[in-house]
Amino acid sequence: MQKPFLVLAYIILFAFLAMLLESCSYVGTPKARVRYLAEDECRSGHYENIVRLEIYGSSRKAFKIVGFGGFDRPSSVVRVKDVGGGTLKILKQKDKGGRIIEGLGTGFIDRKSGVLRINYAVLFPDGSTDRCSLTLTPNKKK
Repeated sequence: MQKPFLVLAYIILFAFLAMLLESCSYVGTPKARVRYLAEDECRSGHYENIVRLEIYGSSRKAFKIVGFGGFDRPSSVVRVKDVGGGTLKILKQKDKGGRIIEGLGTGFIDRKSGVLRINYAVLFPDGSTDRCSLTLTPNKKK
């Protein structure tokens, strides 16, 4: 008599976990804490690295790009906001490395492919600047 109850309890638990994992998506894409291939086409050159996107805030309309720009010492974390209809905006901010990063216009998310595109400018602590076009592609490699 206890076995059917345990089976039912496991089914309910797995259904709940599946629902919870599905709710971790950011407006359909990108998925929370998923790695993306970041390609920065900048005036200073072409750069590629792997970044991680993390949703923050209760509205689920904003996320962080961890490892943004491939900057290190320290690594950069940049906040991005969905301003509606899949349109993105990098908020003006200063990272831990003293770099000021600001979106140039708005970017967008391609809902089918999960690809994000956005332009930004960086003001470095030494006064030099760079302008870049960022493309984030979901990383299929584990």
